[in-house]
Amino acid sequence: MAEPTDVQLKEYAAQLPRIYKLVLEAFAKADEARRYGEALPDSDITQWVTLHDGLYRTEDTRIALQNLAVRGILNRNSEEEGSHTWFSFTPTNFGERLISVLTGRLAPKDVVPELPEFAWN
Repeated sequence: MAEPTDVQLKEYAAQLPRIYKLVLEAFAKADEARRYGEALPDSDITQWVTLHDGLYRTEDTRIALQNLAVRGILNRNSEEEGSHTWFSFTPTNFGERLISVLTGRLAPKDVVPELPEFAWN
């Protein structure tokens, strides 16, 4: 997928139906400490969407997550633990840009700065 310009990205974001905007906003708002490229469990996303918009059910959110993954905006991850499989979603670089346009906040990549070098070496 070619990278859109900032203008194209804003135009695309403006066209998104509400369910997709809510799902993407959840990455910035359900876990405000989330770093760039980190995943969120689907349960956190569905819970946040359900609490912030009574129109959508868990299944609606899961369908939206799958559609976003098919389009290349999110990556779907799975982890097995015993007989249970856990799913999470990670925004692609395009997804992170889109989340930033929708929320006005780009997830930080690194928050712990490097230590300065010793001046006496």
